[in-house]
Amino acid sequence: MLLTRSIPPSVLYRYPGIFTDAELNSQQNIKALKISMFDMKLEKQPGHFAQVVRNKKVIERYRDWENFERNQRIATKTQILDFEKMINAKYAEIFKQ
Repeated sequence: MLLTRSIPPSVLYRYPGIFTDAELNSQQNIKALKISMFDMKLEKQPGHFAQVVRNKKVIERYRDWENFERNQRIATKTQILDFEKMINAKYAEIFKQ
């Protein structure tokens, strides 16, 4: 099983004081990705995470987070949680149920 955070750890640095490390590492913030989204033959080879991703939706989800952080220089906890909800619905197909 491959895990990802619903809210990426980069928000700790981009928006200091809004979330704690414990919140972002909590079970509520962890989501399982479908194993079919990855090429597991490449998993043990050195390289970037993007090289093992088979499904473009996984990469698009990460890019959406990057764009949010780039465009929202200041964000409230509510804005981040609303974006999390929207993006998880948009990419629901990549998550294991």
